[in-house]
Amino acid sequence: MSIYEELFRLRPIINAAGTMTVLGGSLMKPETVAAMSRAAEEWVDMADLLRLAGEAIDSALGLNPRLGGVHITAGASAANTLAAASVLTGHDRARMAQLPDTPGFPNEILMQPTNAGKWIGSYRAAGAKIVECRAESVFDEASNNRILGVTEEAFEAAITENTCAIAAILSWEVPHVGGLSIPQLVAIGERHNLPVIVDAAAQVPPIGTIKNLLEMGVTLVAVSGGKAISGPNDTGMIAGRKIDLTPAVLQSSPYVGMVGRGFKVSKEQIVGLVTAVKAYVDEDADARVAEHHRRCDYLMEELAGIAAVRLEKVFPDETDLPVPRVRVHLAADSGKTVEEITERLREETPSIRLRGGYVGAEFLNVDPSTLREGEIEVVAARIGALLRE
Repeated sequence: MSIYEELFRLRPIINAAGTMTVLGGSLMKPETVAAMSRAAEEWVDMADLLRLAGEAIDSALGLNPRLGGVHITAGASAANTLAAASVLTGHDRARMAQLPDTPGFPNEILMQPTNAGKWIGSYRAAGAKIVECRAESVFDEASNNRILGVTEEAFEAAITENTCAIAAILSWEVPHVGGLSIPQLVAIGERHNLPVIVDAAAQVPPIGTIKNLLEMGVTLVAVSGGKAISGPNDTGMIAGRKIDLTPAVLQSSPYVGMVGRGFKVSKEQIVGLVTAVKAYVDEDADARVAEHHRRCDYLMEELAGIAAVRLEKVFPDETDLPVPRVRVHLAADSGKTVEEITERLREETPSIRLRGGYVGAEFLNVDPSTLREGEIEVVAARIGALLRE
């Protein structure tokens, strides 16, 4: 019996949705939990710990001084807010003390509408104003059609004296068809002397995404520590060159009176994240992906032959991450709906949660990456039984 069932009578959950904050982020490895337990037994200077922990992660990720370093944050959303704070104030202490009030200095972060999304609130929390450039008809080679997109000319036309930075959000929840690429945004930033900040919260695996974005010329990168890395749910990282990272560090906890003071990361969480990152880097990535493929293949074999159902394995995912998933498409004449089956799976015991968030989707979406041993068999049996009714 889980502790949540024992203490609160909550039904156990089989997570086939992925590393979602709403489901607790990730399941930490035993060595991470053990390190956090040891960290809870001692006092430590938090500023020193954050600095040295960041250096430990720098080393694990293979970053060099030219690319920069890492600062641990209270999740990727906090990393976004601190990145915004950094580009709003630079090293100006008076501006730091003023946030989130930003009148009197450039406070606009420019984004393309195809690369924004609901996470822009984390930038606004620092006092930034989000400005979206104009979208227009562009030719899409993939579909051989004209679609609504963004051109470099339209993006640069939106830059004004109030623009302090360019931002982009990389996420499966943010459609990016017809948008400018990160290298294109970096080139624009260089032409106009503007920093580029990127929300890459869930863009791991691969762990090399962080280094790759920095090598492209991105100024500051925000990443979650509590998803695929399997660190504490409320941890994250902001990575960048020291000159750009320092203003973010100075505006975060444990410093008093700053916009990020409330983004506290405990000593236990800091140690846990460092331990998790090192373990993730050392893990056999090919073996991990192979196991995820095995689970997908098992599910498809078990559901094969069910009438009015089409099975599809998606790999890589929508944002090119090396994570396979299975989509169970329901025909219009199947007599069943995605909503009906999803709700029944959710309400039974154990509660099975599938990956959602795809507007208008007519398929069940199974993510095998968060399943524990023996759970793919349960998921396959339950979905199969509902589809055969």
